[in-house]
Amino acid sequence: MDKEIIERLTGEGREIEAHGLAAGFALIAYADAHLDPREIIRFEALTKRDPYLANIKCATTMAAFDMFCTMLRDDYATGKQAALRAVAEAALIPGIKEPLVRLVRIAIVADHRLAEQEEVMLKDIADAAAIPLNRL
Repeated sequence: MDKEIIERLTGEGREIEAHGLAAGFALIAYADAHLDPREIIRFEALTKRDPYLANIKCATTMAAFDMFCTMLRDDYATGKQAALRAVAEAALIPGIKEPLVRLVRIAIVADHRLAEQEEVMLKDIADAAAIPLNRL
């Protein structure tokens, strides 16, 4: 592995993990084409309290979440493709699938409603992360 990839995996920001987890949450939050303020608040709280996310620099994770939400808002198809790619890349990291499943489940109820589009997005995330759909 080259030095840049090792830094992205193990460095202070742990960029690949931050991007993958933030992308998964953003995909669910934005699946209904609307980002509810409760979803933003919930994700920010998770960056501080979730046992896995708390070990990743909060600013890195929030910046990734903002980036993916902006991409999804500005060009949904391209943003979705980039976010699913980030989920797939992060899913290769040992031990990350369980936190991803946990975050996706929390994202689904963060705005206190379940949209049909969120259920469709679950399948896309499951496929990207190679997680059986029944685990999500």
